[in-house]
Amino acid sequence: MAQKKNIKAQVNCDELLEKYLLFLDLMDQIPDVIYFKDRKGRLVFVNRAHAKGLNLKPQQVVGKTDFDFFSRERARMMAKDDRYVMDTGKPIIDKVERATRPDGIDNYVSTTKIPRFDKKGRVIGLIGITRDITRRVHLDSVSQEKTAIEKKLSVLEELNKLKSEFISTASHELRTPLAIIKEAIMLVFEELAGPVNEKQKEFLRKAADNIGRLGHLIEELLDISRIENNKIKLHYSLVNFSNLIREPLAFFNKMTEEKRITLKYDLPKEEVNIFMDVGKINQVITNLINNAIKFTEEDGSIIVELKILETKVRVGVIDTGIGIAKADLDRVFDKFMQISSASGLDRKGLGLGLAIARELVERHGGEIWAESKLGVGSKFYFTLPRFYTLNTLNKETRDRIKILLLRGIRLYLISLLIINYKEFKKRIKVSPDKLSLDLKRLIKTTLNEFYRKGKERPEITMTGFANGE
Repeated sequence: MAQKKNIKAQVNCDELLEKYLLFLDLMDQIPDVIYFKDRKGRLVFVNRAHAKGLNLKPQQVVGKTDFDFFSRERARMMAKDDRYVMDTGKPIIDKVERATRPDGIDNYVSTTKIPRFDKKGRVIGLIGITRDITRRVHLDSVSQEKTAIEKKLSVLEELNKLKSEFISTASHELRTPLAIIKEAIMLVFEELAGPVNEKQKEFLRKAADNIGRLGHLIEELLDISRIENNKIKLHYSLVNFSNLIREPLAFFNKMTEEKRITLKYDLPKEEVNIFMDVGKINQVITNLINNAIKFTEEDGSIIVELKILETKVRVGVIDTGIGIAKADLDRVFDKFMQISSASGLDRKGLGLGLAIARELVERHGGEIWAESKLGVGSKFYFTLPRFYTLNTLNKETRDRIKILLLRGIRLYLISLLIINYKEFKKRIKVSPDKLSLDLKRLIKTTLNEFYRKGKERPEITMTGFANGE
């Protein structure tokens, strides 16, 4: 019997030892601060993380209180929580607060304190767990800021939409009465309503000029509204670019003569034929030349050049005007941005011209930029593609092409762009499907003839005919 008791006692000891070792392993490895305190606030046990935070060893911490390690104010706050737990027997769960470590670093911690009871149910101390949640707090803060920003953006987007709708509506509403006023002024000017003397005609001319300016501002507002609402449409046609640039020559010459500005054109001798929306690109060129004239003082010079590059053409408007400050250069294409306020030159306008020009150029697949030096002059450039190819190839076809190219196999890509397809469709008697088959037959016949002497036969892949365009 005694032997059995000894064996049982030995088993209990082994179990207790195993549990104690597991407890020590937990205390040593867990990154959270864990400690036990008696009713007087003395630390009776601390884990490695607690001691490490104090730059001490566990045995150097045991027997001391928080007043030995922290500021008096901080230690009082901790002691107040300890007293609450031990006096009421109620725990404090996940109390989040900002703290300062003994090494002076500020952080956020979550502290849980639970009472310890003896066998008779009396509180004999507490167990505390403190976790550093600085990263969590920062992430929560970032998340809250993100949510707040998203709400603000949503409000701003709605306000921007309302602003665009208001501008569009107001501009349309102004158009009709403005046209009526202009027509009435011209009727009076032409003396259809009775004789008018020269002094009166001078006033009528000024009124007509300002109505024209106001009409231009309304058109700019409508353009920017269409752009913001993605309602702008491009109507392509094949154009001799040099001729397009020359067309307003007489109009600009009149403007430059008034300021004694020399206006020169540097255009290539050969024809430069490009697909573009004539009205939109003419608007860009006109805007750039108008700006150059506006910001170039008397006796200055302006050069309008057209350069043919490998896959694109570049238009440049170069002036000897007042220039643009370096700080403003990156913002000249922003909406409602006035590019300069220097000197006494007339700079009336909304600051939308360059913003519209950028959108129109980029819609054509081109780029626009400015180079300038204050007091020396400015150079505005924009490019347009010389050749248009439609990206109608699906991913599978593109991947096949890539593999063939990597194997060194020669490929031919034929891209057919039909401008104003609706008009084209009216002129042909065949269906889109029949047209695509005819085109495929023509391409196949041509390539077969080309490869007639070779062993391999061309593989033809047709894409992009889903809508007959």
